[in-house]
Amino acid sequence: MRLEESISLEARYWTSRTQAVACPLRGARRLDGINFHFSQAGLFDKGYRDLPAQLSRPELMQVTLNFVRNCDRVFRLQAALVNVVINSIWLMRVDRELRLKLSIPFDENDATKIPGYTEDAQVELTKLLDERKSEGYKWSSHWDVGANAIEQYMTLGMLDEEGIVAVLSSMIVGGWMCFESLASDLWLQMVNMFPKPLAGNVLAGKVPPVGESTQREQKSLSMDVFEQYGFNLSSHMGDILFEQKKVSFSSLKTITAAYRNAFVSDLPNDIFPRDTLERLEALRNLYAHRGGKVDLIFKRRWRNIETIHPLEIGQNYVATGDIVREHMDSVVKTGSDLIRFAEKWINAQPGGAGSQQHLGVPST
Repeated sequence: MRLEESISLEARYWTSRTQAVACPLRGARRLDGINFHFSQAGLFDKGYRDLPAQLSRPELMQVTLNFVRNCDRVFRLQAALVNVVINSIWLMRVDRELRLKLSIPFDENDATKIPGYTEDAQVELTKLLDERKSEGYKWSSHWDVGANAIEQYMTLGMLDEEGIVAVLSSMIVGGWMCFESLASDLWLQMVNMFPKPLAGNVLAGKVPPVGESTQREQKSLSMDVFEQYGFNLSSHMGDILFEQKKVSFSSLKTITAAYRNAFVSDLPNDIFPRDTLERLEALRNLYAHRGGKVDLIFKRRWRNIETIHPLEIGQNYVATGDIVREHMDSVVKTGSDLIRFAEKWINAQPGGAGSQQHLGVPST
């Protein structure tokens, strides 16, 4: 029997066993019978994992690796919980089989006292884990079984739905962090490497500056900045512009402006998909600053967007797995597009097909 079939059978067995005893738990707090589509959250595009191998510019490797790790952290927020469920199913399966093999009564609470039990259990569990590890991230039906078991536990009132909401909302907050950190790190790296023309574009104000800053303010730098970097600003202009608040990465609007100011017409118009990224930003702000309670700003940003319940001011917004997946797909695509744009832009510079040294920029 294939491993995923075994897991599925075990999941159905133990779910049917729990249904008989779940009635006393049905009084647990419910969220209006919402289908969380929990399994969907972690099924977002994993193409970001291929980026390091595809990278043609080694000077962008660290920024790319950080993006990959951050996206994986979002995935593992859910994967850890699904893994616990699947491993529990395995543990119960091994326990039942060993009790039958060693004639251990099912009402014996501590089977580890029985000679041979612990050793045999370790062997069987190691086999299961090794088989699972060999499949890498191709979870397929394993993932569905674990995630769907969690959905069934919620239906039976056996699992705290607020905990599930916390996992999904944390994935959303983490998703925005993936985009925001990549956008800022990549911009700083590129402007540090290419102060001419990128820093020059920002200081020249070829694109209208953000906020209330005047053209004169955009061009001025204080003497202490020069002293801080020993009057050698050639490889620190990105850092300096950020420290001097000439650019900001605190919102989608300021991130877009920072890239437009630096790259001007070279930047593709559609590289930042406003529809999904604006909604992701709104969700992140809702959970990070409003405790998940709908406010007027959020309601306006989500107008004409279908939701699982009406958006009433002061109501707790409930994220679902398909919402997480949609927005993480957008983060992965945008991040990948940004990295590829940076590669293409570097290669288009004089000598760009060569090494970093051939471009005449300092090593990082």
